[in-house]
Amino acid sequence: MRRARRSRIVLAFNAADARLLMAAAFSIVLLVTGCSPSPRQVKEAAGEEFRVSSREMMEWIETIVGFGDRLPGQPGLEKTRYFIVDKLGEFGVSNVILDPVNIEKWAPQKAELRFLSKGKIIDVPCQWMSLSPGTSPAGLRTPAVYVGDGSRIELYDLAGKAVVYQQRMGNFPAGKMKSLFYDPDDTIDKDLTLTSIASLKFRDHIWETCKEKKAAALIGLLVDFPYETDTFYMQPEPGGERPPLPGVWVSRERSREVVDLLKDDSTVLASIVNPVDEGVYEDYNVVAIIHGKSPRYFVVHTHYDSGFNGAVQDASGVAEVLALAKHLTLPETEPMDHGLIFLFTAAHMHGRLGARDFVTDYKDYLDLIDLDFTIEHVGLDCEDAGGNKGLVCSDLPAPRFILTSSDWGLIRTIRAAAEENDLKRCAVVPHKALIVMSDEKYARGDGGENYAAGVPCAGYISAPPYFMSREDAPDKVAKDELKRVAKTVLTTFRLLDK
Repeated sequence: MRRARRSRIVLAFNAADARLLMAAAFSIVLLVTGCSPSPRQVKEAAGEEFRVSSREMMEWIETIVGFGDRLPGQPGLEKTRYFIVDKLGEFGVSNVILDPVNIEKWAPQKAELRFLSKGKIIDVPCQWMSLSPGTSPAGLRTPAVYVGDGSRIELYDLAGKAVVYQQRMGNFPAGKMKSLFYDPDDTIDKDLTLTSIASLKFRDHIWETCKEKKAAALIGLLVDFPYETDTFYMQPEPGGERPPLPGVWVSRERSREVVDLLKDDSTVLASIVNPVDEGVYEDYNVVAIIHGKSPRYFVVHTHYDSGFNGAVQDASGVAEVLALAKHLTLPETEPMDHGLIFLFTAAHMHGRLGARDFVTDYKDYLDLIDLDFTIEHVGLDCEDAGGNKGLVCSDLPAPRFILTSSDWGLIRTIRAAAEENDLKRCAVVPHKALIVMSDEKYARGDGGENYAAGVPCAGYISAPPYFMSREDAPDKVAKDELKRVAKTVLTTFRLLDK
């Protein structure tokens, strides 16, 4: 069985600062030794007027959020797909293709959790664990066993029990990469550590042990989630494992109550009701192709699904790609010599299945692509407001990366484009640097599938703490950055086009 590896990131970060230094050194060497466009060329390319406003992009984002949740089988997903198709039609893009992506439908109906302790019933608000098997409509009732953070779970009797465990989050030491960020206002502290909600410690070990010991259910306690929330979508890794048993999440503050309950009474029974509508679902990638004078292509792409009805994840990415499509098809815009492919993938939240299918469906195009630029998560920097107060956001963008192929000239070109367009708090880093640093075998972001196939890639991405939860609303979008991000992509394409 293939082991998912993302949960090892934190261990690698914390135990091997040498890898961090090696990754940073690798990035710096590429930046110093690579070829780069001249300042005049960069200024000229960045001087192009971008003819789509941030306000229009925000209107698109708000419309998409208003469609509702965007998991397979949910109405918001189909409405978003046809919104994209309609907009491309408005822009005069005629060659729009819907490519089917077959996935397993997973639509949760509700989630309920109760504990029976000393004759009392305690209702605990909870949320389904994404992609976990459902229970029957009546649910299940079974003894509960508390295993702490799961690092020594093999010592417990789990057979037929609901396993209650603390799901610890990872940490990303962004401050140790401070020298790689464009940060003219010095807003990134050298000690800055970001909570990585995509890095779940001991998760795979917990799941595999529960499966082997024939446990009945999973109850994950989000004890160190970066803020209080009832919602969390745990995205599977490409080709990675899904929860093997019915499962629910319990929020940070309520987790403490559950731990106290289980420590006080070892005979607690847990009742879980979590029915799920499952089956085969046909989703679609949206692909728009505009041929140019050259047989070569640029791709700009994002995904349009989300764990909820996310604004930052990834209505913001959809708005960016639509804005570039509109600008580049206006009659007053100088056409590119390169052909253009505007790609909106499905099933990112199911392990990048849409991006994987694009590689298969368009294998004859892959050698013709000079750059695939992915845009994901244009969000604000937010932090815990304390207690049950949720988040408080600054006017700064969340620290962000543009992850690239290890091409010296490409890295320097993108960095020059980002700085000329004032893309603050942004680091241009090779995918390989993060792979070396974290001991991973795959590249992050929806562009990771193209990267693995050898396509030159760049991927704009940030990971603010709310981007996997219901709190991902339009007020979290970094509105002032929308145009800057689009212009950075446009400037990069202009510099590479000639």
